[in-house]
Amino acid sequence: MWYELLPPIFALYFRKLDKPASRSGLYNTFLTLDIRSYLESGNLELYAMGLLSGVEKDKAEENIIKYPELRAELDKIELSLEKLATAAAIEPPRSLIDEILNRISVPELTGNTFLPLLSSDSDYRDWQRLVRDYIPGDFSDGCYSKVIRETAQVTQILLVSSTDFDDEIHTDLHESFLILQGKCKCTVGNKEFFMEAGDYTEIPLHEVHRVEIVRKPVIAILQRIPV
Repeated sequence: MWYELLPPIFALYFRKLDKPASRSGLYNTFLTLDIRSYLESGNLELYAMGLLSGVEKDKAEENIIKYPELRAELDKIELSLEKLATAAAIEPPRSLIDEILNRISVPELTGNTFLPLLSSDSDYRDWQRLVRDYIPGDFSDGCYSKVIRETAQVTQILLVSSTDFDDEIHTDLHESFLILQGKCKCTVGNKEFFMEAGDYTEIPLHEVHRVEIVRKPVIAILQRIPV
């Protein structure tokens, strides 16, 4: 037989296994050891987390397709990672969800020049119609903002808020806003006044100002024009 040409110890082993089934058993033993070694290498975990690349990734995918044992182990790893991610997940604030959904479902207004400039003659009802599709339908808390016009000359922002705005001061831009809904108390320098739907105000340069929400949510159009 051909194995008689091998060194005596190998010839003796193959002589004892001179049946196809026996040789298959030997190969299976080597295969099991190879799989065990691959499982212990940690490559499956790295593949499941997307941390393999190039040749290592290609080899992992080839092995997963070729060996059912690796496919089954990968399924277990992916399930464990999913459970871990679910357990560690943090519920995002409702305002963030609203903003994401709004950006997905509504085309951007940014750059549009058809929007009028704010002034003391602005009609809040006209603005309500202009931005009604951009106001979150189920807003409950926090502060939502969306830039609806942005050019070199002017920036206009839709604000929906149930939280107060901290002190601000501007030295390089003229700020004004028009209230579309709700009620707030404004403090500009030493002056305090209330604003509600239809009210418009301009903030002087170099004046500290803040806004406190009285009846929420307050919906407003904020306008900023560079000096």
